[in-house]
Amino acid sequence: MRILFLLPLLLLSSGCQKKAEPQKPTFQVIITKPLVQTVNLYNAYIGNVHPFLQVEIKAQVEGVLTGAFFKEGDEVKEGDLIFSIDSRPYFAQLQKAEGALAQSLANLRYAEDVAKRNSRLAQEDYVSQVQYDEYITNVLTYKASIKENEADITTAKINISYCNIHAPMNSITGKIGLQVGNLIPNVGETPLVTLNQITPTYTYFSVPQQDLPQIMQLHREKKLEVRAFLNGNYENPYTGTLDLIDNEVNTETGSILMRGIFQNEEKKLWPGEFIDVHLILGEQKNAILIPTEAIAQGQKGQYVFIIKEDNTTKLKWIEPGQRIGKMTIIKKGVEPGDHVVLQGQVNLGSGTKVSIKNTVKGSI
Repeated sequence: MRILFLLPLLLLSSGCQKKAEPQKPTFQVIITKPLVQTVNLYNAYIGNVHPFLQVEIKAQVEGVLTGAFFKEGDEVKEGDLIFSIDSRPYFAQLQKAEGALAQSLANLRYAEDVAKRNSRLAQEDYVSQVQYDEYITNVLTYKASIKENEADITTAKINISYCNIHAPMNSITGKIGLQVGNLIPNVGETPLVTLNQITPTYTYFSVPQQDLPQIMQLHREKKLEVRAFLNGNYENPYTGTLDLIDNEVNTETGSILMRGIFQNEEKKLWPGEFIDVHLILGEQKNAILIPTEAIAQGQKGQYVFIIKEDNTTKLKWIEPGQRIGKMTIIKKGVEPGDHVVLQGQVNLGSGTKVSIKNTVKGSI
């Protein structure tokens, strides 16, 4: 009977026990701490590299191209001989002009002597005035011939000098347009080679007209710094200065052309390249920065997850500012001492329990 009495009590006591709640999973995250430092503020544009000087080398005289004294793509210095043209026809012209000058000088001396001898005879009417005038005319004619001969000599010497073509500046050579041994066609039209001076070099970029007032104001106060980046490498900028603001806005695009000048001593900026350009407008002290990858996009805007002391998360809506390399300035929503989730956000919500796998220090 006692066994039968205890059985209901056992059943009652087992039914009163609470079921154990399932344990919430703990997610691993990588966190980072905000950087606080002075950063440059800038406008970002797409730029295009242009040579400082570009010269098309063209022949100024006819003849056979007898020499090219560089390899395509070589660097040449100002004054270097780069092409030669057969100069023999022009030396022949020079000799002919010098011979004509000698003959004219001889004729002049004879004409002056005749005129001098007949001057008194003309005064005494032994020689007619008409005849004497012919003697004077001969003197003047030979003087004119001498000037013409001297001009022919100068022209021949100039043509000879044109047969040796020298580089007008330090530059990089391009593809040769005419091979040695060919007769130069279309003198003054067909380029033999194009030279590009790239130290220094220019970068052109177009700026929306709404950016112009601020840039103009700052440009009047000081020289603005321009930074160029190749292939998205923001860790190694090339630094120059704003050199030109064009004198009108393009009415078709609503933009204005600007130009930066770079010393380019390492010759890394190459004509024709497209590059990222940052026009530095000022600086912000004590800026709070976090890696851009820590920022997520929600329906209300952008947010980050902060780790609280109890290792749970808190969602904080933020107001991001300018991107600086791999980092983003945070105007509101993050404090310098916060622990910000850098990786692992996909599984998180407010109050999620997490464990910290690693702490990463951000850098610009």
